[in-house]
Amino acid sequence: SVSLPAAMNTVGKEKPQPEIHPDNPYLYKIPEGLHRYYRPLPLVAQTMTFLMATWLAAVTTWKKLTWWRPLAIARGLRSTPSLLEFLSFLFKAVTYALVAQTLLQEVFKRPSRISIQTLLERYFLPSKLSKYRTITVPGTEKDEPPFSLGVHYLECNNQEVVPNTSVDPAVNTTRAVSLRFDALYLQHGFGASSLSWLPAVPALVRLLDAGVGLGHDAVGFGFTERPQDKKWYTSKQSARIARQILLQAINDNRTANLASSSNIRSNDSPPKAVALMGHSLGCLAMLRL
Repeated sequence: SVSLPAAMNTVGKEKPQPEIHPDNPYLYKIPEGLHRYYRPLPLVAQTMTFLMATWLAAVTTWKKLTWWRPLAIARGLRSTPSLLEFLSFLFKAVTYALVAQTLLQEVFKRPSRISIQTLLERYFLPSKLSKYRTITVPGTEKDEPPFSLGVHYLECNNQEVVPNTSVDPAVNTTRAVSLRFDALYLQHGFGASSLSWLPAVPALVRLLDAGVGLGHDAVGFGFTERPQDKKWYTSKQSARIARQILLQAINDNRTANLASSSNIRSNDSPPKAVALMGHSLGCLAMLRL
C-alpha cells in the first residue's frame, strides 16, 4: 500500500486520540481525514458526466450526427432508431458514464491507502484488542525455512472482559476458578480479517472459560505485512503464524494475569487445551494448526 496526501497531511500534527465506536465498545472509529470507500462525486460532476457519456454514445451509434454540435442529436434522428441501435446506444451510454465516473473517483475521491507504518506512527490500530508485532516463525523438519513477518492480530484476555449485563441481566458475572481452555483461536475466512470476529470474541472467551482469545489477519488480508513471495499466502503458513501467536500469548497470559492462582500451571508446562474456530477458508488453517 502507499501513503496518500490524507495521511501525509498529518505531519507535524498531534496524533489523534481513538474514539470508541457506538456499535462496539472494542472498536475504534476511523480517524478523521481517512476514508474507507470511494466517495460520490458532486451532483454537478455526475450530471456533466452523464450528459457527456450520452452525447458520446449517440455520435458513435448514429454516424451521421456531428461531434461538435450536441443539439444536432435531437434533429439528426429523422427516422425512428431500430431496437438494435437503441440498445447499442443505451449500452454505450451506461458504459461510458461508469468508466468516466470511476476514473474521476480514482483521481479525486479515492479511499485512503496508507501503509501499516503510517497507521502506527500517525494514527492507531482499529481496535482496543488489536496488536501488531513482528512474529518470528521457526523452521520445520520438512525444510520449511524460518521467517519473520509483521502481523496484526486480536488478543482478548479473560480477565479484561466486562460482561454486558445491560443486554442480559442474568449473565453470570463470576469468573471460573479454573479455566476450561488456555486459549481460544479464531481464524477468519476469505476476503475478511480478524476484525470479523471482534463482536464475538469477548463473549466467546467468557462463555468458553478461555484464558485468552486470539485471531490474526492472514497474509494478504487486513493489516498483516504482505511479502513478495507468494508461498506465504497459504493456509499452511497461516497455521504456522497462528501457532507462534498462540504459544506466546498463553505464556504471557499465565505470567501476567494468572500467576497468583494455584490452578495455573507454570510457563514450562504444555497447554491443557485450546479451542480452535475457523470460518470458511480459515477452517483449513485451523485444521493444520
